[in-house]
Amino acid sequence: MRKYRASQLNRLLACPPSHREGELEIREDTEIARTGSALHHAMEIWVSEGKALDAVDLAKEFNVSDADEIAMLFKFGLQLWDELKDYFPEPKTEVGFEAQLADDVILTGHMDLVSVSGKSEPRVLDYKSGWVKQWPVEQLKGYALGAAAAFSATKATVVVANLRDGSYDARTFETDELKAFGRKVIAAARAVDQDKYEVGDHCTFCPLSHSCPARGALVRSSVNALSDMTTDTIAGIADDGKLAEMRMVISSVEKAVKIVKEGIRDLTIARGVVDLGNGKELFMQDYELKGILPLKAWPILKEHLSREQLAGAIIIKVTAVQDAVAANTSGGKGAACAAILDVLDKVEAIKRTKHKRIQTRKRVENAEEK
Repeated sequence: MRKYRASQLNRLLACPPSHREGELEIREDTEIARTGSALHHAMEIWVSEGKALDAVDLAKEFNVSDADEIAMLFKFGLQLWDELKDYFPEPKTEVGFEAQLADDVILTGHMDLVSVSGKSEPRVLDYKSGWVKQWPVEQLKGYALGAAAAFSATKATVVVANLRDGSYDARTFETDELKAFGRKVIAAARAVDQDKYEVGDHCTFCPLSHSCPARGALVRSSVNALSDMTTDTIAGIADDGKLAEMRMVISSVEKAVKIVKEGIRDLTIARGVVDLGNGKELFMQDYELKGILPLKAWPILKEHLSREQLAGAIIIKVTAVQDAVAANTSGGKGAACAAILDVLDKVEAIKRTKHKRIQTRKRVENAEEK
C-alpha cells in the first residue's frame, strides 16, 4: 500500500519514478515556505478561534526575518476571509484526509479549510502567499478528490485565495472529472517502479534530483554539449526543437552548479577550512552590509543634502508603494494601487526603463495552421 500527498501530484503524474520509496530525499527550507507556514497557522487560528496572532511572535516561531511581511499578508488574508466567509458555513480548518483510490493506492492531504453546504458539496479553501499567482490544478484536483471522498460527495469546489493581491479563483470539479483524475493518479502510482523518467519543470523542486539517474545523465551530456558552443554556433541553429533542448540543458547545468556550490559552502562551514591543494584554502569570511533607516536618518540627511541629492540617494520600489497602498485600503486594493500609480504617472514621477527577457508562453497557431 502506497500513500501519495495531494501536494505532490504534479510530480507524481509527470515523473512516477521520482516517488520511489527508500530513496534519500533532500528538501529545501526557504524563507518563502516558512512565511507561508506562518500565514497558514495565523489564518487557522483566526477562523477557528477568532484570535489574531502577533506578527513578531509568528516570525520568531517560524524563523521568518520579516515580521512586517507577515503582518501585511495576514491583513490581506483577513480581508479575503471577510469576503469569502459566507461561502464557507461552519468551516473546519486544517482537515486531513485519506482517500483510498485503489487497493494499493491512497491519496492523502491537508486542506487549509473545508466546509460542507446543504447539498453535501464540500468546499475547500487553499491559501497561497507566494509572489506568483498559482492555480496548481493537479494539487487542487487532489484536494477535491479527497474532500469528495471524506464527505461521501460526488463533486467538490476548490477556492484558491491569493493573499498578495487579494484575489481568489474558484472551480467546481464534477463527478466524471474526479473519477477520470483518480484513474490517472492510480496509473501513475503503479508506474513508480518503472525506469521511465521524465525531465521538465517538475524537476526544479524534486527532493530526489540529487540522485536521479536521468538528471545525472542529462547534466553530463549537457556539459559536453555546452563545452563546444559559441555565439556563432548558436546563431546557426535553425531547428527550434534544438533551441528548446538547449534551454533544458542550461537549466539542468545551472541547477547542478547550484547544488555543488551549496554543498561546498556547507562543507566549508562544517570544517572551518578546506585545503584546495594548490597553496590556497577556502574559509568563511564574515562581512557586514550597511543600510540606512529612512525614518531615523531623514531629519539628519535633510540638513546636509539638497532635495536633488536626497532624491538621488533614495530608491522607491513600485511594489513597496503598491503594498503600502493596499495595506491602507479596506476594499478594492487593485483599483487603489492603479489610481496612485496613475497620479504619479501624470506628474511624470514614474521612471521607465525598457529591457528584454526570454519568456515562455503557449504557442499561438495562425489561421493557416488551423
